[in-house]
Amino acid sequence: MEKLAYSEAEQSPWVEDYEWVGIVYSQDVKPNVTLITPLAFYDQNESWQTITENERSQGFPNNGKVARFTSGFPKQKVNQLYWFRPERNPQSLLSENITVTDPRYSRYLTYSETTPSFEPLAQIFDWSSRASHLFAVPDLLEQGIPAGNCLSHTIFIQYQNQTYGPLRLEPDFNNSQILKPREYNQKSSSGGQPLLLKGYSFARDKMIILESRPFIDQKNLGSPVSQADWSLPQTTIKRVLQASRSVSTELQEKEHLVKKRINELAALSSSSGPESLHIETCVIQRAQYLIQHQLERLDSLQAMIEELPEEHPLLEKARALEIQQRKARIEQEVANQCEAERSRLHALQEEVQSAQESLGRLNGEINDR
Repeated sequence: MEKLAYSEAEQSPWVEDYEWVGIVYSQDVKPNVTLITPLAFYDQNESWQTITENERSQGFPNNGKVARFTSGFPKQKVNQLYWFRPERNPQSLLSENITVTDPRYSRYLTYSETTPSFEPLAQIFDWSSRASHLFAVPDLLEQGIPAGNCLSHTIFIQYQNQTYGPLRLEPDFNNSQILKPREYNQKSSSGGQPLLLKGYSFARDKMIILESRPFIDQKNLGSPVSQADWSLPQTTIKRVLQASRSVSTELQEKEHLVKKRINELAALSSSSGPESLHIETCVIQRAQYLIQHQLERLDSLQAMIEELPEEHPLLEKARALEIQQRKARIEQEVANQCEAERSRLHALQEEVQSAQESLGRLNGEINDR
């Protein structure tokens, strides 16, 4: 067996001076120990510095790993970024019979229990070519992202020259291998929670490449330049309709069509609009997009139907269904009319009976006199 062999001159204590991010591969999860592969460290200039495989071998001699002695490492943290601070592994110096396959072969260990709450690094997904419009991105998000594509559950979406986020992903209720924004999972009868994201100017030079995937330090994003509403459609429409109730009575008395309300709200949201209207401009813009998109789809469907030949199976089935529905409506109307007539006849019979009883009483009174 290959034996542990190094001298004090080979030690690299500088790695203990920094905080690191690494990754836990599935093959590195053992019954009583988990091995972390270091990827980058946070230097004195408050920036992340990646390391090459050669630098990793030098900084973390013997196996290029950091040991964390624990049992039952959570499955959801496998193939995820892991934050840690390395410490010298005292067990690696105790025996001359330590082999490469022994976890004590790692020069460093860590006692870190979880990733930090602030999750400094967020993964970036470039969807510029996937979405036809910025407001079409939520449709992709609702489909979910494969868990295997995410090294971090905090992500940003790049669309053209801006990045939007942060989005916190959670496993889908029906499929744990699919991740969705947590706001989409918090569904109720009226939809999920609002998801309003900030947009930042995209700066390629600020990206960090880890495991061939782009990341960004959230502290280097700068000030937001825009805002986007990526809520579920029903959530956006609900917020628009709720906001419309806070405007003037004159508007409330107008036709309650969604498109008309949205257009009026868009005009009222200008600087000259009422101060009582509290709704983000991006929500109104998204609602306008949703309504227009639905109208375009209906127009396209109507055009497609008009182009179908009379004998097309779809039209024949549609006609048969329409006939069946009309027949059912007519039968229901006839039944309702019959029921109404029966009710009126019954009421008339009761009136006749009451009149006869009254007439009988009057005749009796006359005879008694």
